[in-house]
Amino acid sequence: MAQPFFIAFSGSPDRFPILRRVFDRIREAKPQCVDLDFDARGAVIADPAWIDLLDDASIAAMSGPDAWQLEDILDCMFTGEYDLLSVSFSDAGRLEYDPHAFPFGGTDPIRALIESFGFTVTHDSCYDS
Repeated sequence: MAQPFFIAFSGSPDRFPILRRVFDRIREAKPQCVDLDFDARGAVIADPAWIDLLDDASIAAMSGPDAWQLEDILDCMFTGEYDLLSVSFSDAGRLEYDPHAFPFGGTDPIRALIESFGFTVTHDSCYDS
């Protein structure tokens, strides 16, 4: 089996539980959202439970003028043609995903999610050699 695509990141391990909590919820909801129309998907995205997963720092990071908004991250990740596999952190972080085909929607929303929790992306296996 080929190695999965991944995004490596660095930062404070204290921030990882929040990222993991949101990642797990997105991974859980994604299969149900793939085939939904815009309005039905919007209802999932508008659920206030998403905000409850965040802390003040991540809410602030997603509220800046140049930041990806939570709703945009969710919509793009739900419609991206890839499976979310795992996210882990020991000395550094690693988020693994499996594209269905190319093009698959790109990694910008995944990177935005990671960065919203104060992490810095250090490698993107799809684009970095």
